[in-house]
Amino acid sequence: MKNIFIPPVSFLVPLIIIAVGLTWACYSIVLKNLNSKDIVFSFSAMAAAFAMFYLNISLSMKDEAQRFVINTHAVLTEDLVIDVIVKGRKSNYIVTEREKLSRAVGSELAKFKSAQEAGNQFDDDNYSNLISAVEYFYLNSILGSLLVDFPDWQMTEVSFKGGQSTSFNYKKAGAGDNAFIDVERLDAVMGNASKGYTLGGAVTVAQGLTLPPGTAISRKDGTLLIENPFLRLAIDVDVAGNFSYAGFRNDGEGKLVIDCAKITKNLNFYPNINVHAVLKKERSGNPAQAEYIKWLDRLNRSLKEGFE
Repeated sequence: MKNIFIPPVSFLVPLIIIAVGLTWACYSIVLKNLNSKDIVFSFSAMAAAFAMFYLNISLSMKDEAQRFVINTHAVLTEDLVIDVIVKGRKSNYIVTEREKLSRAVGSELAKFKSAQEAGNQFDDDNYSNLISAVEYFYLNSILGSLLVDFPDWQMTEVSFKGGQSTSFNYKKAGAGDNAFIDVERLDAVMGNASKGYTLGGAVTVAQGLTLPPGTAISRKDGTLLIENPFLRLAIDVDVAGNFSYAGFRNDGEGKLVIDCAKITKNLNFYPNINVHAVLKKERSGNPAQAEYIKWLDRLNRSLKEGFE
């Protein structure tokens, strides 16, 4: 019940202006004409309407939180390459960039391998090397996969008997009122220059991400943040503590499954991609919110198809 009668901060200024105007009108007009029943009655109705308006804003407008978890299976190969094992079609970004992206975190992976050979690979200090490397690999892979598979939040797809056609914006000049986050900005957010890596080398025609108007992307404490006036997204990666050196076998349906009878030098682990979304209460009654919910659903579906 805390702050239940406090409206969204962005609404406070107009509400205060209305309240001040009502107070001024009461002092300047009503109090000087108390014998006029029409003036007193109409002012009372206006004040009651404002009170109802204030309560509706404070009580009915709420943030709507959603959370999606994408369960993934990753492998660290003997030659220190991170790869993602998926059920269906793997994101083209991971297929083409996994080796270069793994080299970008090669020092962390090398430290992990050295400790692995010494028999203490899961000590806290060394475990953090793997976590840091996987987090960097995954967050870059998420941005890269969006550049390849879902570069435009208003991307359209048309199916034909012989295939499918996709239409999307790929450069700043065509973004219009939408936000366009170019590859250089994405690299800066990820700190890729210090790692000698760039998202610009990915197999994509898109020069950046076309996102809803007013969208900004940042990174804080291992979390990728995407925010605009309608919603706030936080994407992070959680690496599970269960590891194995089991191999794979074909299940007969074209899928690879863990085979504990086969021991390899490749390390299996299982990161989760956590997508936390908040639809902001300031736009909870806006007709355009449906478009943002649709975009959020397509974003989640795109990540699931490329990583799960």
